[in-house]
Amino acid sequence: MQKVIITACLVGSAIIILGQFGFFEGFMMLLLAGAVPGTNYSIPSHAMYLAILGIISLIIVWFVGAAVLEFFFNLNEKALAKVKTTRKKLPKRRYSQI
Repeated sequence: MQKVIITACLVGSAIIILGQFGFFEGFMMLLLAGAVPGTNYSIPSHAMYLAILGIISLIIVWFVGAAVLEFFFNLNEKALAKVKTTRKKLPKRRYSQI
């Protein structure tokens, strides 16, 4: 329980400190307008569009890939459980006690 409280306090302090430095405003300006914070340079809109599209597609691939892997691992576990139960039901061999 103490670990959770300490982690929550550290995350909260990091958010407050980053908020005081204007990190979130600068990050949103970068994402929405392409304005690089602290400079007069702005990224072209098509480059920002491609960057955001790439990030979104990576996130989608991450979640879909995780779901597909989980689905196949569950199938394997069900198949293994089925094999184990069928092995228990097999008749014993005639001379298995010798």
